[in-house]
Amino acid sequence: MTIGDRLKEVRKSEELTLEAFGQKIGLGKSAIADFESGRRSPTLQTYMLIEQVFGIRREWLETGEEPRQVNDPLATELKAFAQTLGESKNDQFKRKLLRVMARMTESQWLAIAQVIEKLGEDNETTETTAPTPEQLHRQLDEQIEAEKREPEKSEVS
Repeated sequence: MTIGDRLKEVRKSEELTLEAFGQKIGLGKSAIADFESGRRSPTLQTYMLIEQVFGIRREWLETGEEPRQVNDPLATELKAFAQTLGESKNDQFKRKLLRVMARMTESQWLAIAQVIEKLGEDNETTETTAPTPEQLHRQLDEQIEAEKREPEKSEVS
């Protein structure tokens, strides 16, 4: 059995089309079809997303080495969350957020932690409404842009 066969087995067991499976991990149906046919191999990031979203071990996908499932409560929660995602604008934001989170560096995680701490402080001192997904998206984009500019500043000095 090939990687593509195992990937197809996962998709079919989840009762998902190529398109729906791809949407859950931020890829198009043609990419999933290419993986299943063996024309392309999944990247490390793709394996990580499949593991996070569907709870399937990378080693099992690559070699067939059992167990298939990740024995991780967080993976189970993420899988359940991913299965609730539909096509609404809010769900599109959630999928994008998961993709961004899967690719974040340690310093980006630190920046996000600082934003969350600040939001917590603000909520303790004032009566505010929760930020909208668009506001969170904008804050995340700003943090990532700031992180990208940080190395440029150190190169100049």
